[in-house]
Amino acid sequence: MKKNFYAYLDDFNLITVIVPHRYRHDRITRFILRSIDMEQELAITSVIKLDSDIKYCLKIHGSVDLKKDYHVVDDLGYQNHLQIGRITKTKQFDEHFFYDGPLGFEYHTDRTFFRVWTPVAKEVILEWIDHESVKHYVDMVHTTKGVWMTTVLGDLERVKYRFLVRTNIDFKVSLDPYALSSTANAKYNYVIDPSKLVPFKHPVPMFSHSMVDAVIYEAHIRDMTIDQTSGVIRKGKYLGLLENSFSPEGNSTGLDYIKELGITHLQLLPIYDFDAVDEKNPDILYNWGYNPEQYNVPEGWFSSNPDDPYARINELRMLIDNAHARGIRVNMDVVYNHVYDAGTFPFEKLVPNYFYRVDKTGEMTNASGCGNDIATEMAMARKFIVDSLKHWQQNFRISGFRFDLMGLIDIETMNRVVSELKSIDPQVMIYGEGWNIPTVLPSSEMAHMFNHKQMKNIAFFNDKFRDTIKGSTFGNKPGFSLGNHHEASDVRLLMLGSAIDQYLFEDPSQSINYVECHDNHTFYDKMSLILKNADETRKKHHQRLAISMVLLAQGIPFLHAGQEFMRTKQMIENSYRSNDDINKINWFSRDIHNDLVETTKDLISIRKEFAHFRLQNQQAVKKSIHPIPTDDTTLIGYKIVIEDVEIHVLIKNDFQPMKVHAFLPQDVLCIFDGFNRMKKPKPVWEINLPGIYLFKK
Repeated sequence: MKKNFYAYLDDFNLITVIVPHRYRHDRITRFILRSIDMEQELAITSVIKLDSDIKYCLKIHGSVDLKKDYHVVDDLGYQNHLQIGRITKTKQFDEHFFYDGPLGFEYHTDRTFFRVWTPVAKEVILEWIDHESVKHYVDMVHTTKGVWMTTVLGDLERVKYRFLVRTNIDFKVSLDPYALSSTANAKYNYVIDPSKLVPFKHPVPMFSHSMVDAVIYEAHIRDMTIDQTSGVIRKGKYLGLLENSFSPEGNSTGLDYIKELGITHLQLLPIYDFDAVDEKNPDILYNWGYNPEQYNVPEGWFSSNPDDPYARINELRMLIDNAHARGIRVNMDVVYNHVYDAGTFPFEKLVPNYFYRVDKTGEMTNASGCGNDIATEMAMARKFIVDSLKHWQQNFRISGFRFDLMGLIDIETMNRVVSELKSIDPQVMIYGEGWNIPTVLPSSEMAHMFNHKQMKNIAFFNDKFRDTIKGSTFGNKPGFSLGNHHEASDVRLLMLGSAIDQYLFEDPSQSINYVECHDNHTFYDKMSLILKNADETRKKHHQRLAISMVLLAQGIPFLHAGQEFMRTKQMIENSYRSNDDINKINWFSRDIHNDLVETTKDLISIRKEFAHFRLQNQQAVKKSIHPIPTDDTTLIGYKIVIEDVEIHVLIKNDFQPMKVHAFLPQDVLCIFDGFNRMKKPKPVWEINLPGIYLFKK
C-alpha cells in the first residue's frame, strides 16, 4: 500500500515530512502529532518545493519518547507512522545514549542475562529454542541508555537465540552483534558456557616492544592446507594447519614450516564469521573473508562442525595455542570499515541510520566499495570496535590486528584501540591499509598514512615500497628488483625505513615493507607479465632480490605465504572468490624452490641477529647509516654502524659483473653473498648477479 506522505524524526524536536506530488500539490496547512496518550499541533517552520515532492520541517513542542509509537496527521485527516530518521545521527543522541557496560548474553548455570542496545526500539523480544526444539518468546525490558534486557531462568547452555526488534512498524529478526557462537550460516546464535572452552596450554611468546622486531607472514587458513601436496588430513580447517605435515619431498608444511622460516607473527586472513561461503557445503564457494557477518564469532567454514556451538571456537583456540607452542604469535585481519550486507546485519535493524555513514541525500556512502561504510566516529560504533578487538585479544590471545581499509576509520577510534589493547598486551601490533580514500568526514580526521604523526603507535602498509621495488600495481612498469634503476634515490630512502627527513613516516616502525600480499598479483605473476621473455632461473634471481629487500629494509617486513617459493595464482590479480585451484598453496613448489626458502631463512636469521636491520626510529637511522658512494644506479650501497660493528650493504639489480673493491674497506668479510649466509665469511671483490650482499667489519 502506498503511503500518502512520509514522516521522519530527525531530531528530538524536529520532524521532516515528505509529501509526494502524486498525493497532493497544494500546501498542507496543519500537521498533528498523535500517540496513544497525547496530541499536539506541530509548528511548520519551513516548506521546500522539490522536483517530485514537498518537504515540510515541523517543530515539536517538547520532545518525544523514543520508545513510543507516534503518528503524524495532515489537515485532511490522513496519517502515517513517525519513522526513525536522522535523530540517531545527532550529537545529542550519541551523547545521551552512550552506554559503556556489558552487552550480549551473560551465562550462569541457573540463569542467563541478555542485553541489546537499541534506544529507538518500541518492542524487543528474545526468541530462544530449548533443547527439545521448542521456541520461546520473552519480552525484553528497557533499562537505561537504550539497553533492553531480560533474564531467562534455568541452564541455557547450547540453546539457540536471536532478537525480534521493532523500531518502526514491523518486527525485524536480528542476530546478536555481541554473539560469541553461531549455527551454520548464521541463522541463530548460541548461548555457551565460557568455562567449557578448551584451555590454552602455552603462554603467548615473548616479544619486544618494537614492531621492527617482527617478521609477519600472511596466510589464509584454507589456502595453506587444501592442496594434496600439503600432506594434511584435515584440509582447509583450523586443525589442519597445526598438523605435523610434510610436502611430497618430505619437507615441513603448515605451522612447522612457518616456525622453520623464523616467522615471529602469523597474520591470518579473516577468521571472524563471514558471508559468501556455505559452511555446510565448504567446497562450493570460496572467499578470502572480507565480508563481515558476525564480528565476534569464529568462521565456521574452517571448522570441523559449524553447527556445534563450541567446535569453531575451540578449534581456533587450539590452532593459536599450537602456534604459541612453536614460538609464533598470531595476528588477525579485521574489517571494521564495512559489513557484507547492511540489510541483514544487526546494526541497521537495531538502530536505523546510526552505524553507517550517509551522504547529503541520506544514502549510505560507498568509499569502501561495498555499499556501506561504518560510522566509526559514532560513540557506540567505536565502543563496538574496541569491545570486539578486546574479545579477540582476551579470549583468543590474538597478538596483533591488521586493519582492512584503515584509512576509512577515524583517528580517534584508532588511537583508542591502541590505548585499550596496549593496556592488555603492551606488545600488541596495530597496523593497516592507510590509503587516503575520500569520505564524508574531513581527511584530517581519518586514519590514513598521511596523518601518521597523529598515530605514532600504528604502522601502515607502504605502497611506495611495494610499487618502487616490485613495479607499478596498475601498469607494467618494472620496479628496482626487476631491473629498473631510475629510482635509485627513492629505493635508498625506502630501504632506510621511509623515515629520513620524514620521507613517508615519522619512524621506520610505521612502515610495513612488502612487495606481495593477498591483494593484486603475486610477485611471480607480476614479474611474468613484465619480463615476458625471462626464464625461470632469471626470475628466481629477481624473486630473491625482492625478498631480500623486504627482509633487510628498515621497518617491518611482511611476507605473503608462498612468495618465498615463487607462488603463482595463474595470473589472476584479484582472487578473492576464485576457486581453490587458483588460491591454494602448492607445497611441491616449496620442494622445487627449496634454495629460495633457505635464502629466506638465512635472511630472517641475519635480521634477528643484527640490530643493524631493526633500527627503531629516525634518529637511530640518521646516526647509524651512512651512504657508500658507488657512482652506479644499478648498485646501492650504505653501511650501518652500531658501536664497533659495521655492516656494509650492497644492493645490485642487474646481471653485469661488478668489481666492488673500490667501495669497501680492505678488512671487511662477506657474510651473505646474495644467496646464502656464509658459514665462513671471506673477502668478495666481485658480484655478478642481482641480490643483496652483506659485509661485516
